[in-house]
Amino acid sequence: MMEKELRVQSTTTEELVAKLRSSWNEDLENLRIDLQPKSTEEYLTRNDVSQMLKVDLSTVHNWTKEGKLRRYGIGKRIYYKRSEIENALVEIRAPKRL
Repeated sequence: MMEKELRVQSTTTEELVAKLRSSWNEDLENLRIDLQPKSTEEYLTRNDVSQMLKVDLSTVHNWTKEGKLRRYGIGKRIYYKRSEIENALVEIRAPKRL
């Protein structure tokens, strides 16, 4: 283990303490940011979307062609973002009665 030597000249105790606190606070803030949970997007297959919305695969295909759902791909695989599927759902209001 390598030992480090620290020499302090022309510095008051208060200045040294302030500098150390500043450095520690910066390190703690960086550590806090690094340890924050990363929000990862969940990707669903066509089958997942079909089961989630309780519709046939052909309906998922048609909604994709119509632009209601956005697809993503890797190679020949097609995926959908869960957040976008959930955002595609819209409120349907009952018609007003006279």
